[in-house]
Amino acid sequence: MYTRAVGGVLAPGAPLPSVRALARSLKLSTRTVGDAYRCLEATGRVVARPGAGLFVASPPTATAVDAEAACARALDELVRQGHSRQRLVAAAQEWAGRPAVRRLVVADTTLAMAELIAAELAQGLRVPVVARTLDDLDPSTSCDDLIATLPYHRAVVERRAAGTQVETLHLAAAPTCERALRALPDDSLVLVLTHAHAVVPFARAFVHGLRGDELTLLSLERRERQRWAGAAHAAALVLADVLTLPEVRAEGLTNAVELRLVSPDSLAALAGFTPPER
Repeated sequence: MYTRAVGGVLAPGAPLPSVRALARSLKLSTRTVGDAYRCLEATGRVVARPGAGLFVASPPTATAVDAEAACARALDELVRQGHSRQRLVAAAQEWAGRPAVRRLVVADTTLAMAELIAAELAQGLRVPVVARTLDDLDPSTSCDDLIATLPYHRAVVERRAAGTQVETLHLAAAPTCERALRALPDDSLVLVLTHAHAVVPFARAFVHGLRGDELTLLSLERRERQRWAGAAHAAALVLADVLTLPEVRAEGLTNAVELRLVSPDSLAALAGFTPPER
């Protein structure tokens, strides 16, 4: 019955057989047919008219069908990437209840770290992204803003910008970095180049967690160009953040991999915020 309705064999408004009649015709129990009819009604494929029976519902509009298909494709892709269905359902429910924001404010103890995270988020979001230190936040921060910060800064952010939406960011190195590090032979030199010194402990913990003491790690900041330009050519692998990577590639290096900081889950959570319609 579902296939005939969706395929157009049964036109919108066509009456359906009664439960008993269809059960006799298909040699099924009335309970089975009744359950099937209830499922069709719940999904909007048929409609009940009191005193008259069940009828084929009008098909959804093309816009609704397109949206449903697009959502299904996106969700299937996220599941293939490893996201759990429970997390996706929770994220969708949370997203549906969120108001759109005017801009995203990334807050951190240092401006350099805030700038780095802001630059990374700006590549994947459709709202303006700005960087601020925690000291720059105050109650005058617009209620149309969303503040994104690391877990250990959240209490300070909520206190200094009361009434403003706050989203917690979590850090996780990208799988491309993990694969590149695992492929290196022992005793290889890995150079970490970053815009913010605060990234260094994160990078050290990440590399050590994967390879222990098998690799030699050197960390330099973006502004130390004269030092890292020579070291980069000697390194087996260069991990460079989103702000530093263009300068590294300008040196003609082919051993550089982008070190992304924001976890996919955090990026997905922020992606639900869109700029206001104009």
